[in-house]
Amino acid sequence: MITPRYACYMRLERNTSMIKRNGQLVERKVMRFDLSAFAGFWSGFDKLKTGKGEIYASLVCSNENPNRKTDGTTPEYYLQMYPAACKRCFNLSGLRLMLNDESGAWACSGEPSRLARLRSGDANPLYAERNDGFIFLIDKDFRYIEVFVIADGRPFIDAYRKAIALGKYDTELALIRQNAEPVV
Repeated sequence: MITPRYACYMRLERNTSMIKRNGQLVERKVMRFDLSAFAGFWSGFDKLKTGKGEIYASLVCSNENPNRKTDGTTPEYYLQMYPAACKRCFNLSGLRLMLNDESGAWACSGEPSRLARLRSGDANPLYAERNDGFIFLIDKDFRYIEVFVIADGRPFIDAYRKAIALGKYDTELALIRQNAEPVV
């Protein structure tokens, strides 16, 4: 197998803060994850920032996505981002959760859309990065999501996910995590 070229690493921590709804503080309906650490360089990183310069994502159950397909290819979750370039959020990737019992994390793979225009009519902010691939490691209790972007990894992304789930790249992943800078 070709060794993956990790372009960047992002750690997103679950935001458990309460929000005000109808004058009362309540839990969020959808799980929100805020960027807490970053390492590397990826040309798509700045394209994911909101108008305020933040990066965060929502993990939406596919049952709550009105545009979802209802066939066997439908992933269990969608990771939605809110870039300033789009009028609305867009799906960074669909996620099929596969539990790695040893690490207690869900391992998922995904890739950016290959379409130049999103369903909303917005230009795809990651169109130039359409050949890259994503590996997602999600804490089994949904406390954090780790995103590893593999440059030009789209063709092999599922094989990389399987290898990572089996511990093949543990040393490399530990080094990437160790070099990640906290985001304030």
